[in-house]
Amino acid sequence: MAISKQKAKTLLNRQEFKLFEEAGPKQIKNWNEEDLTTKIRLARKYRDKARTQWKKQRILKKREGIETVKNRSRDKLDIFSRCVNAFETAHQKLKQKRLLEKKKELKREKREQKKKKRATKSSKAKKPIGSTAPVGLRKSQRFEMTAQKRIMGHLRAAGRRRQGKRDSR
Repeated sequence: MAISKQKAKTLLNRQEFKLFEEAGPKQIKNWNEEDLTTKIRLARKYRDKARTQWKKQRILKKREGIETVKNRSRDKLDIFSRCVNAFETAHQKLKQKRLLEKKKELKREKREQKKKKRATKSSKAKKPIGSTAPVGLRKSQRFEMTAQKRIMGHLRAAGRRRQGKRDSR
């Protein structure tokens, strides 16, 4: 049975009633994960307090044979149990949302890495025929290569030119 706002106001003190109002569906959307964890902790504390109070009253009822026991503690227990449930479900939803965002971000990063790999593969394919230096080197780095490598590069390029002439005849 849902407890009305008016009845909750008569049962709870100011801080407890504020927590009860914050557990409403409209207000609960405004909280982030950290705030929800503090609200959960506080609601659990109030729930446990109401539970122990209710148990004490039940024991007194059995011992002393009191017929009527006020249901205030039972109602408070019900209110705070609902608050805890509301905060925990909202917290779980936020966690799931955050995990989905992380998965999407990882997929996006993988796609970008694949694009970069494709771009580097295509740049390697466009490497000039006579060049012996790697594609990413600057002009000054190419000249620092050993003389033997430079000579071999020239010889290879000259050989390719000659082969091209022979093939065209």
